[in-house]
Amino acid sequence: MSLLNKLSLVNRPALQTMEDGTVRTIKEYYDTFIEPHLPRNVNNVIAWHKVLKEYVRKPDAVLGLRTGNVAGSLRRGWDTVTTDGYSFFYADNFCAHYYYKLAYDADWEPNLEEFYGIMKNKQFPVRFPYFMDRAEKKRASFIVNGRNPGLGGAGYYLAHIIDAGDNCVFNGRTIGMAAIVNEYFNLGRVADWTLDEATQKYCRANFDIPQDKKADARKLAEICFLRMVHPMNYYLSPKSKINGRIYNEYERNGQIKNNISDDINVASYVRQQLHNRYTVDGTDYFQEFLDLVNPVDDEVHEDGNTVINIRYSASPLNDPQQQNNVRPANRIPRAARNNNPPAANGMSKSQAIALFQEREYDFDRTPTFASINSGPDVYWMNPSVSVLENNWNIILNDTRARKLHLLVVPANAINLNQVSTKAGNASLLHIELVSDTLVDRKGPSRLSFERWYMYSIDY
Repeated sequence: MSLLNKLSLVNRPALQTMEDGTVRTIKEYYDTFIEPHLPRNVNNVIAWHKVLKEYVRKPDAVLGLRTGNVAGSLRRGWDTVTTDGYSFFYADNFCAHYYYKLAYDADWEPNLEEFYGIMKNKQFPVRFPYFMDRAEKKRASFIVNGRNPGLGGAGYYLAHIIDAGDNCVFNGRTIGMAAIVNEYFNLGRVADWTLDEATQKYCRANFDIPQDKKADARKLAEICFLRMVHPMNYYLSPKSKINGRIYNEYERNGQIKNNISDDINVASYVRQQLHNRYTVDGTDYFQEFLDLVNPVDDEVHEDGNTVINIRYSASPLNDPQQQNNVRPANRIPRAARNNNPPAANGMSKSQAIALFQEREYDFDRTPTFASINSGPDVYWMNPSVSVLENNWNIILNDTRARKLHLLVVPANAINLNQVSTKAGNASLLHIELVSDTLVDRKGPSRLSFERWYMYSIDY
C-alpha cells in the first residue's frame, strides 16, 4: 500500500472505542491501558525511527512546529520557506494523530523517499476538520481537512512522553515553544503569506534567520518536528475534561484530578518501559530517539507502584447515567438526552451535527442530512447544485442500524452532468443513494459515493 493510499484510508480500520476501566497503580494502568494501545509492530516503529532520523537531515526538509496558539495566533498549516532551503509549518496535536495511526496500523512500510516526496508536495495532512475558521484555512497550503484518524471519537487523547513544545535543553538552557517561535520562527504578519500564482497556494517566502542563529534554528526545527511526530514519543490516554465533561479521574497528592495525560509520574514510567520495548539486537532505539530531541532528565524514576486509583470512560463520568460506571446505552449528544429522547427516526439534523462535533469533526458549511427511506432502501437528497462547488459534507442517518454515516465530497469532484436535477427546479439536485452501495440510482452515470465515505457513529 502506498502512503497516499493509506492516508486516504487512515480512519480504517477504526480504533476500538475505549473500554471503561478502573485500576489502582501506575503499573496496572500501563499494563491494562497504555501498553495494549502502543503500536503493535515494533519493527515498523523502528523503521519509522530510521526514516525520520534521515529525513530531518535533508537540506530541504519540510519540518513542523507544534505551536497551537502558544505564541498568540493560529497559523496551522501555513508554509514558510527559509532562505536556507528548508521550510516549516505550524501545527497542533492533531498532526501527530496521523503518525500514530500509521504506526499503529503498520500496513505502510516506512520509506524515506516516498515520505520525503509527499512532505515536499504538501500531501501529508497536518490536521483534520475541527474548529478552524475560514480565514486560517484560506492560507493553509498543507492539507488541513484530511480524514480524521478517529482517536478522539474513540475516547482517546494522544499524550506525548517528551513534551512536543516545552522543556528542551539547548545551549545550556531549558527553552519552550513560545520562546523558540519568538526567537527563531516568528509568526510575522498575516500579510506576509502571499498567494503563489503558479501553485495557487499561500506561502511566506525568503524567511531569513539571522546568521548567528541559523544553525540553532535548524537544529531546533528538527527537534520540534521529531518530538511532535515520532511514533516512539506518545501513547494513548483517556480524554480529560472537555466542556465540563469529565472522562478520567485519578488521585494525586490527596486531590482528584482529570488530566492523567499530563501526569509526570505516568510519563516517567512509560519512558522507562519503552527502553525495553524498543531495544532490538542490542540497540536501544528509544535512547537514540532521546539523543535526537534534547529532553530534560527523568528525575522522577517512577517504579509503577504509585497509587492513582484511576477511573476512565469514553462517555462522561459526570453524566448521570455514568455514576455507577455504566456507559449509556445511547450516545446521543447531551442536548438530545432529555426526558424524551428521540426515536431513531426522530434524529434531527442539529442533533446529528452535534454528535459529530463531540467527536472532533468541524463542519465549515452546513451539511446535507438525509434519513433512509421508509420504503426503498435509499437516501433521498435535494440540495442546491452549488454544493458541488465546495467541499460537500453529507450525513446519512440509518434509522434501522442506528448509525450516522459521514461522507465528504471534495469541491468540484462531481460534474453536474454526472447527477440529476430535480424535475421542475434545475437549481436543486435529485440524488438517491442506495443504502448498501451508496450508488446514486437516479444519476445518469450511476455514480458511487462510497469513495467519499469518512466514518460512522453509533447512536
